[in-house]
Amino acid sequence: MDHTFRKLPSGGEAIGESPDFTLQFDPERRVLLIAMGRVVTQDSSTAAAAAVRRFFELHETNCVVADLSAVEKVDASARFIWFLAEGPPAVPAGKMTILIAPQDEAYGLSRMFQTIRMDKRQADLQVVRSRKEAYELLDAELSHESPRRTPSGRAC
Repeated sequence: MDHTFRKLPSGGEAIGESPDFTLQFDPERRVLLIAMGRVVTQDSSTAAAAAVRRFFELHETNCVVADLSAVEKVDASARFIWFLAEGPPAVPAGKMTILIAPQDEAYGLSRMFQTIRMDKRQADLQVVRSRKEAYELLDAELSHESPRRTPSGRAC
């Protein structure tokens, strides 16, 4: 299925939009797409997580797709990623998050984040290498005919 995301209106400051990332939303399927910029820092990661939390407070949302395809450099330590993963999740329990991480560094850190979340029994998180893989997983999650269940037993 084709996913059409519309960019959130320019009044996005209220939900933490910044030059470091953009938020887009598929209103039909209620999927939030957050696309990170070329450099991911501790500050941009924290701001992005806050924006996602705020978005969930304001809008009914089924799933989140976090796209790290544009990331050329991760300027955040593995210790910070661990700290972020150990903290309160930006996405409510039972809601699927899909991380797209084609580059090796971002993929490795994303898998580390996923592993820590799984250890905390927050396993509704998948890491993939491409948008194609993410959309295939998303389609399976949102399919009304045969939804794929997450480890918690919930569909998106």
